[in-house]
Amino acid sequence: MSGHVVRTGVVSADIDFKENIKEFECPICLEHILGAAILPCGHLSCMYCCHCSMNLENSHCFICKKRYTALPGLSTQLSLLILSTFREQFDERIKRESESANEEFEKFLLPFAKYLKEELKMNASALTESVTCNKCKRILVNPIAASCGHIYCQSCVQRGNIKKCIANDCYGGDIDKEAGVVKALQHLLEKTYPLEIEERIKSLEDEGDSMMQTIPVGKEGKQEEEEEEERILKMYLRQGTI
Repeated sequence: MSGHVVRTGVVSADIDFKENIKEFECPICLEHILGAAILPCGHLSCMYCCHCSMNLENSHCFICKKRYTALPGLSTQLSLLILSTFREQFDERIKRESESANEEFEKFLLPFAKYLKEELKMNASALTESVTCNKCKRILVNPIAASCGHIYCQSCVQRGNIKKCIANDCYGGDIDKEAGVVKALQHLLEKTYPLEIEERIKSLEDEGDSMMQTIPVGKEGKQEEEEEEERILKMYLRQGTI
């Protein structure tokens, strides 16, 4: 399967995303997410809401209550997908914020919203990139986020032992292989691109079987046994018994 996982340039209009909308509502402001922040647990919020509610001594997810100590980066990657999928809800949020004459909205959120729309309009690959792992360049499976907001397949991070973001033009955000899967995103991808997800999972299973076949059975146990024998021999040598 090629790196271009989106086979059609647009999402089918026949797909009903109503049941997914709730997963993309900010648990802080209870509005549709604008400028996505991905917490270490995998839950989502508006970047601005996360910033305003953060307390370095006791910051926690509003959903699962898991603590975190660093402000998550703004995920442009996820924000583009949210805009593309939930355009109606996105535009309604923009309209409400505009009418409220919110200074922070005018300074930060409105320019970012304009950037997202322009990116989707001018960059033909923007939608594809929004659902693509920054390591394997294939559709995301069990997505987890770096602290900078870029997204990876969980298996790519764990197998490759990736600790820093390798996305282009990124400062190198930290990646925790134990980070929570972004389930809202995974559910959305499973509904939007079921064939691509099925193919990707099958390829991961095949890769796993291949890796198992290259490891001789009992190799790890034999190594541990040899290390234990060497330890005992050294102990005897120190004691002068042999």
